[in-house]
Amino acid sequence: AQCYKSDRSLHLVSSPIQNGAGKTVSPIIWVRSNAFPASETGRLSVLAWVRVDDPRKQPKLRLAVEGKLDGKPFYRRANIGASEDGQQVRPIQKEWSPYRFPLTDLALEGLTDIQIGFDMMGEGDVYIDQVSVYDLWFANNERDELLKNIATADIQLSSGQIADCER
Repeated sequence: AQCYKSDRSLHLVSSPIQNGAGKTVSPIIWVRSNAFPASETGRLSVLAWVRVDDPRKQPKLRLAVEGKLDGKPFYRRANIGASEDGQQVRPIQKEWSPYRFPLTDLALEGLTDIQIGFDMMGEGDVYIDQVSVYDLWFANNERDELLKNIATADIQLSSGQIADCER
């Protein structure tokens, strides 16, 4: 299926071409969302459903978040498919699969013009669908820690330990 749970999906294709010097190169291609305001939580998670037709041909795909931090370029990425730098990355499957890019340490001030994007770093062919952005997505261990903190604060509040509860 060319689409996950929609009528259309994004299909990124970068094919080898001849440059002016007669050398074969694979262009870098990218796509970006419209800009949106930065989260007040300092967190952002991008979730995208991605697939390839042939898992033996893994593209060098980046899930990217960019914007401006105090007026200067800001760029973070997570690689999937094939590695660019020898680091282990999660391969892209033939079936639609979710890929999440969590950022938990964004600046609380000065971050503007946030955009979500995808960068194909050379030859590749990939489908992308159902891209979602969350400002409060907690991993299981974070959620468990929050539940413990809430229970502790509740006990402190009920026994009159207001300062401890606020901490």
